[in-house]
Amino acid sequence: ILKGVTIQDAHSNVGGAIVIDGANPSLENCIFKNNIAIGGAAVASLNMSYPSIRNCDFVGNRFKDGGSSGAGISCTTWDIGPTGILITDCRFTDNGSGPDDINGGFGSAIFIFGIMETQITNCVFNNNLNQNSGTLVIDTIGESPVINQCTFAGNSSSVNGVLYCSNPNNPFLISNSIFAFNEGSDWISLYGTTEVSIGCSNVFGNTTGDWIECIADQANSITNFSLDPKFCDAVNGDLALEATS
Repeated sequence: ILKGVTIQDAHSNVGGAIVIDGANPSLENCIFKNNIAIGGAAVASLNMSYPSIRNCDFVGNRFKDGGSSGAGISCTTWDIGPTGILITDCRFTDNGSGPDDINGGFGSAIFIFGIMETQITNCVFNNNLNQNSGTLVIDTIGESPVINQCTFAGNSSSVNGVLYCSNPNNPFLISNSIFAFNEGSDWISLYGTTEVSIGCSNVFGNTTGDWIECIADQANSITNFSLDPKFCDAVNGDLALEATS
Protein backbone atom coordinates (compact mmCIF):
# COMPACT_ATOMS: atom_id res chain seq x y z
CA ILE A 1 0.00 0.00 0.00
CA LEU A 2 1.18 3.48 -0.91
CA LYS A 3 -0.81 5.96 1.14
CA GLY A 4 -0.86 9.72 1.66
CA VAL A 5 2.07 10.54 -0.63
CA THR A 6 2.50 13.50 -3.00
CA ILE A 7 4.66 13.02 -6.10
CA GLN A 8 5.19 15.99 -8.38
CA ASP A 9 7.49 17.29 -11.12
CA ALA A 10 8.77 13.79 -11.93
CA HIS A 11 9.96 13.05 -15.50
CA SER A 12 10.40 9.71 -17.27
CA ASN A 13 9.64 7.92 -20.52
CA VAL A 14 7.21 5.49 -18.85
CA GLY A 15 5.62 6.12 -15.47
CA GLY A 16 6.67 9.63 -14.58
CA ALA A 17 5.83 9.12 -10.91
CA ILE A 18 5.19 5.37 -10.50
CA VAL A 19 5.67 2.19 -12.57
CA ILE A 20 3.67 -0.89 -11.57
CA ASP A 21 4.98 -4.04 -13.27
CA GLY A 22 3.42 -7.41 -12.48
CA ALA A 23 2.11 -6.28 -9.09
CA ASN A 24 -1.21 -5.64 -7.33
CA PRO A 25 -0.65 -2.56 -5.14
CA SER A 26 -3.14 -0.20 -3.55
CA LEU A 27 -2.60 3.54 -3.99
CA GLU A 28 -4.67 5.59 -1.54
CA ASN A 29 -5.01 9.30 -0.70
CA CYS A 30 -2.13 10.30 -2.98
CA ILE A 31 -1.54 13.38 -5.12
CA PHE A 32 0.15 13.19 -8.53
CA LYS A 33 0.93 16.65 -9.85
CA ASN A 34 2.80 18.07 -12.84
CA ASN A 35 4.51 14.82 -13.79
CA ILE A 36 5.63 14.16 -17.39
CA ALA A 37 6.08 10.94 -19.39
CA ILE A 38 5.39 9.39 -22.79
CA GLY A 39 3.20 6.74 -21.14
CA GLY A 40 1.55 7.18 -17.76
CA ALA A 41 2.88 10.54 -16.67
CA ALA A 42 1.60 9.87 -13.15
CA VAL A 43 1.11 6.08 -13.05
CA ALA A 44 2.02 3.36 -15.57
CA SER A 45 0.65 -0.13 -14.92
CA LEU A 46 2.22 -2.87 -17.04
CA ASN A 47 1.93 -6.60 -17.70
CA MET A 48 0.22 -8.85 -15.12
CA SER A 49 -0.75 -6.01 -12.78
CA TYR A 50 -4.00 -5.31 -10.96
CA PRO A 51 -3.74 -2.03 -9.05
CA SER A 52 -6.46 -0.45 -6.95
CA ILE A 53 -6.32 3.36 -6.95
CA ARG A 54 -8.55 5.14 -4.45
CA ASN A 55 -9.14 8.76 -3.43
CA CYS A 56 -6.20 10.15 -5.40
CA ASP A 57 -5.80 13.45 -7.23
CA PHE A 58 -4.21 13.68 -10.67
CA VAL A 59 -3.49 17.31 -11.51
CA GLY A 60 -1.57 18.89 -14.38
CA ASN A 61 0.19 15.74 -15.58
CA ARG A 62 1.44 16.03 -19.17
CA PHE A 63 2.31 14.01 -22.23
CA LYS A 64 6.02 14.16 -22.99
CA ASP A 65 7.07 15.62 -26.35
CA GLY A 66 3.60 15.28 -27.84
CA GLY A 67 3.00 12.13 -25.89
CA SER A 68 1.67 8.66 -26.35
CA SER A 69 -0.80 7.40 -23.74
CA GLY A 70 -2.33 8.22 -20.39
CA ALA A 71 -1.19 11.56 -19.04
CA GLY A 72 -2.76 10.57 -15.72
CA ILE A 73 -2.80 6.76 -15.79
CA SER A 74 -1.68 4.31 -18.47
CA CYS A 75 -2.64 0.66 -17.96
CA THR A 76 -1.57 -1.85 -20.63
CA THR A 77 -1.21 -5.62 -20.92
CA TRP A 78 -1.76 -8.48 -23.36
CA ASP A 79 -1.09 -11.17 -20.76
CA ILE A 80 -3.95 -13.59 -20.15
CA GLY A 81 -4.68 -13.80 -16.46
CA PRO A 82 -6.08 -11.86 -13.50
CA THR A 83 -5.24 -8.39 -14.78
CA GLY A 84 -7.16 -5.17 -14.49
CA ILE A 85 -7.53 -1.85 -12.74
CA LEU A 86 -9.92 -0.44 -10.15
CA ILE A 87 -10.15 3.35 -9.90
CA THR A 88 -12.42 4.75 -7.18
CA ASP A 89 -13.13 8.23 -5.75
CA CYS A 90 -10.38 9.89 -7.81
CA ARG A 91 -10.20 13.31 -9.43
CA PHE A 92 -8.52 14.09 -12.77
CA THR A 93 -8.00 17.79 -13.45
CA ASP A 94 -6.02 19.72 -16.10
CA ASN A 95 -4.16 16.67 -17.42
CA GLY A 96 -3.04 15.94 -20.98
CA SER A 97 -1.78 18.42 -23.51
CA GLY A 98 -0.30 21.71 -22.41
CA PRO A 99 -2.00 24.89 -23.69
CA ASP A 100 0.75 25.39 -26.29
CA ASP A 101 1.10 21.76 -27.40
CA ILE A 102 0.41 21.02 -31.05
CA ASN A 103 0.12 17.26 -30.55
CA GLY A 104 -1.55 15.14 -27.91
CA GLY A 105 -1.78 11.48 -27.03
CA PHE A 106 -4.35 8.83 -26.19
CA GLY A 107 -6.23 9.52 -22.98
CA SER A 108 -5.48 12.86 -21.37
CA ALA A 109 -6.66 11.40 -18.05
CA ILE A 110 -6.57 7.60 -18.48
CA PHE A 111 -5.52 5.11 -21.18
CA ILE A 112 -6.47 1.43 -20.70
CA PHE A 113 -5.43 -1.14 -23.30
CA GLY A 114 -5.39 -4.94 -23.46
CA ILE A 115 -7.02 -7.93 -21.80
CA MET A 116 -8.26 -6.79 -18.41
CA GLU A 117 -11.10 -5.95 -16.06
CA THR A 118 -11.86 -2.22 -15.81
CA GLN A 119 -13.97 -0.53 -13.13
CA ILE A 120 -14.08 3.25 -12.66
CA THR A 121 -16.35 4.44 -9.87
CA ASN A 122 -17.22 7.86 -8.41
CA CYS A 123 -14.49 9.73 -10.25
CA VAL A 124 -14.44 13.31 -11.58
CA PHE A 125 -12.86 14.33 -14.89
CA ASN A 126 -12.62 18.09 -15.28
CA ASN A 127 -10.84 20.37 -17.73
CA ASN A 128 -8.55 17.73 -19.20
CA LEU A 129 -7.23 18.76 -22.64
CA ASN A 130 -6.12 16.55 -25.50
CA GLN A 131 -5.02 17.72 -28.93
CA ASN A 132 -5.43 14.12 -30.03
CA SER A 133 -7.70 11.31 -28.80
CA GLY A 134 -9.86 11.11 -25.71
CA THR A 135 -9.99 12.04 -22.05
CA LEU A 136 -10.71 8.45 -21.00
CA VAL A 137 -9.65 5.84 -23.59
CA ILE A 138 -10.61 2.21 -22.93
CA ASP A 139 -9.57 -0.32 -25.59
CA THR A 140 -9.96 -3.76 -24.04
CA ILE A 141 -10.90 -7.36 -24.75
CA GLY A 142 -12.87 -9.39 -22.24
CA GLU A 143 -15.24 -8.36 -19.47
CA SER A 144 -17.53 -5.35 -19.78
CA PRO A 145 -15.78 -2.15 -18.70
CA VAL A 146 -17.79 -0.43 -15.96
CA ILE A 147 -18.12 3.33 -15.45
CA ASN A 148 -20.40 4.24 -12.52
CA GLN A 149 -21.18 7.48 -10.67
CA CYS A 150 -18.64 9.52 -12.63
CA THR A 151 -18.72 13.13 -13.80
CA PHE A 152 -17.09 14.35 -17.01
CA ALA A 153 -17.29 18.13 -17.40
CA GLY A 154 -15.37 20.75 -19.35
CA ASN A 155 -13.00 18.31 -21.02
CA SER A 156 -11.78 18.75 -24.58
CA SER A 157 -10.59 16.18 -27.11
CA SER A 158 -9.83 16.94 -30.73
CA VAL A 159 -10.81 13.49 -32.08
CA ASN A 160 -12.43 10.20 -31.01
CA GLY A 161 -14.53 11.57 -28.21
CA VAL A 162 -13.96 12.57 -24.62
CA LEU A 163 -14.85 8.94 -23.84
CA TYR A 164 -13.43 6.45 -26.37
CA CYS A 165 -14.83 2.92 -26.08
CA SER A 166 -13.56 -0.25 -27.74
CA ASN A 167 -14.44 -3.80 -26.70
CA PRO A 168 -15.59 -6.33 -29.33
CA ASN A 169 -16.72 -8.90 -26.76
CA ASN A 170 -18.93 -7.21 -24.17
CA PRO A 171 -20.77 -3.87 -23.90
CA PHE A 172 -19.57 -0.93 -21.86
CA LEU A 173 -21.77 -0.41 -18.79
CA ILE A 174 -22.24 3.27 -17.91
CA SER A 175 -24.58 4.29 -15.08
CA ASN A 176 -25.42 7.14 -12.71
CA SER A 177 -23.02 9.50 -14.49
CA ILE A 178 -22.93 13.06 -15.82
CA PHE A 179 -21.40 14.13 -19.15
CA ALA A 180 -21.72 17.90 -19.47
CA PHE A 181 -20.14 20.86 -21.26
CA ASN A 182 -17.43 18.80 -22.95
CA GLU A 183 -15.86 20.29 -26.08
CA GLY A 184 -14.07 19.34 -29.27
CA SER A 185 -15.20 16.09 -30.84
CA ASP A 186 -18.27 14.08 -29.81
CA TRP A 187 -18.35 13.33 -26.09
CA ILE A 188 -18.45 9.59 -26.82
CA SER A 189 -16.97 7.47 -29.61
CA LEU A 190 -17.60 3.76 -30.17
CA TYR A 191 -15.06 1.78 -32.20
CA GLY A 192 -16.22 -0.86 -34.67
CA THR A 193 -18.92 -3.14 -33.25
CA THR A 194 -18.53 -1.85 -29.68
CA GLU A 195 -21.81 -1.46 -27.81
CA VAL A 196 -22.67 0.60 -24.77
CA SER A 197 -25.47 0.45 -22.22
CA ILE A 198 -26.21 3.78 -20.51
CA GLY A 199 -28.57 4.09 -17.57
CA CYS A 200 -29.60 6.75 -15.03
CA SER A 201 -27.28 9.29 -16.66
CA ASN A 202 -27.43 12.98 -17.58
CA VAL A 203 -25.89 14.10 -20.89
CA PHE A 204 -26.11 17.87 -21.38
CA GLY A 205 -24.50 20.85 -23.10
CA ASN A 206 -21.77 19.02 -25.03
CA THR A 207 -20.69 21.09 -28.02
CA THR A 208 -21.36 18.53 -30.77
CA GLY A 209 -24.56 17.19 -29.25
CA ASP A 210 -25.74 15.02 -26.40
CA TRP A 211 -27.62 11.86 -27.38
CA ILE A 212 -25.70 11.63 -30.63
CA GLU A 213 -26.16 9.03 -33.35
CA CYS A 214 -24.23 6.13 -31.81
CA ILE A 215 -26.31 6.29 -28.59
CA ALA A 216 -29.50 7.96 -29.87
CA ASP A 217 -31.59 4.86 -29.15
CA GLN A 218 -30.90 5.29 -25.42
CA ALA A 219 -32.10 8.89 -25.19
CA ASN A 220 -35.69 7.75 -24.69
CA SER A 221 -34.90 5.50 -21.76
CA ILE A 222 -36.95 6.57 -18.75
CA THR A 223 -33.75 6.67 -16.68
CA ASN A 224 -31.66 8.92 -18.98
CA PHE A 225 -32.13 12.66 -19.47
CA SER A 226 -30.60 15.98 -20.59
CA LEU A 227 -30.79 18.75 -18.00
CA ASP A 228 -28.36 21.34 -16.71
CA PRO A 229 -26.68 19.55 -13.78
CA LYS A 230 -26.25 22.87 -11.98
CA PHE A 231 -22.73 22.51 -10.72
CA CYS A 232 -21.91 24.70 -7.73
CA ASP A 233 -18.97 26.48 -9.39
CA ALA A 234 -17.78 24.74 -12.55
CA VAL A 235 -15.58 27.68 -13.55
CA ASN A 236 -13.44 27.11 -10.47
CA GLY A 237 -13.60 23.33 -10.62
CA ASP A 238 -16.34 22.70 -8.04
CA LEU A 239 -18.55 20.06 -9.68
CA ALA A 240 -20.66 19.38 -6.63
CA LEU A 241 -24.34 19.78 -7.44
CA GLU A 242 -26.49 22.63 -6.18
CA ALA A 243 -29.36 21.74 -3.86
CA THR A 244 -31.82 22.54 -6.68
CA SER A 245 -30.17 20.18 -9.18
